[in-house]
Amino acid sequence: MERLAFVRYTYECGVRHSREPEPANSLGVLLFHDAVDLFLQLAAEHLNVAKPKGQVYLADYLGLVDAALKPNASLGGRAAMTRLNSVRTSLKHNGVRPSPLDVEALRANVTSFFEDNVPLVFGIRVDEISMALLVTIHEARSQLEEAERQATAGNLGEAIDACAIAFAYVVGAFHRFQRPAYKKPGFGPSAGSDIYLKGVIEYVAHLAKAVNELQDRVELLTLGIDPAQMRRFRKLTPHVAFTMDGTVHLAGIGAKPSPDATDVRFCYGFVVAAALALQRIGEA
Repeated sequence: MERLAFVRYTYECGVRHSREPEPANSLGVLLFHDAVDLFLQLAAEHLNVAKPKGQVYLADYLGLVDAALKPNASLGGRAAMTRLNSVRTSLKHNGVRPSPLDVEALRANVTSFFEDNVPLVFGIRVDEISMALLVTIHEARSQLEEAERQATAGNLGEAIDACAIAFAYVVGAFHRFQRPAYKKPGFGPSAGSDIYLKGVIEYVAHLAKAVNELQDRVELLTLGIDPAQMRRFRKLTPHVAFTMDGTVHLAGIGAKPSPDATDVRFCYGFVVAAALALQRIGEA
């Protein structure tokens, strides 16, 4: 199931890149191909298909898996995946980028491919594959699983809240393994005047704000998070705070827009990507 979760994650990354402006949208094609290839490899193992000697390509896997399913069933979307393979080859080996319309068509084709064939081979729907299995931060994974349950029940606001809490746990894990990047500032000789004290307080307040902003930037850079995606995530999610006993408090819920399924999918994927980045750099 963890490998199937990775297939879905690769596909979701492809979806995000495919919606970016040119030329970044072409990366979606490469990721779509990787996701389909990974799925077919896993499907072949699941169906106990004997792998032939030598290099096995996507088109080969399509035939092997399809033969294992017949006569009772057959893979859907084979022609579209053959076209995906052709577009990917032109891009990767010849530098020919697909048009935006081609990228959109391939995104729709790959989406249909998974919607049709994941249940056919594994007996579950694509949206039932939990990408939370890829997250090793226990608290974050639990909240992502809660987001899945709430989204399935149609409680999109609660799903967004769970994603916000999950990200707070990811950031908390990041902080636990980071050394302080700065020292507390020192001040010159103290003076007893109220004017001097007021100036110091204002200076400390501005310095604290600057340090917090700097830390946020360092977190984004270290985790490889796109600032634009971070802004979108913050707009959709409430602020999360923890009391000393670990109780979670959410603020700013009423000011947030009512989410839709696309918003939930984005927030969920955003948290998974951040958690995987943290795990990749060895901090979790």
